[in-house]
Amino acid sequence: MELYEMKLINYKVEHGKLLRISVEFQGDRITQIRITGDFFVHPEESLFEIERLLIGKRVNEIKPVLRYFVRTKGVQLVGFSVEDLVEALNLAMVDKETQA
Repeated sequence: MELYEMKLINYKVEHGKLLRISVEFQGDRITQIRITGDFFVHPEESLFEIERLLIGKRVNEIKPVLRYFVRTKGVQLVGFSVEDLVEALNLAMVDKETQA
């Protein structure tokens, strides 16, 4: 059985906004995630939906899932992009793997 591993990532996006992600992995799957920072998501409840959507996913699976969700639900991400979120989670995975 693989252990759960919690990571906290502070990721500065290109335009100076901050993504702060607290993420727990079991192996290469996300088991918990909380996304906060210096940004806006409209409608606001979409952020919680994004977090729920990522549970159980591998980091390498999330970009198309997020793009589809944002496009079909009409979600506006202000201060970060899907690519920024994916990059921050990739950094969490790399950090996790280098510490293993």
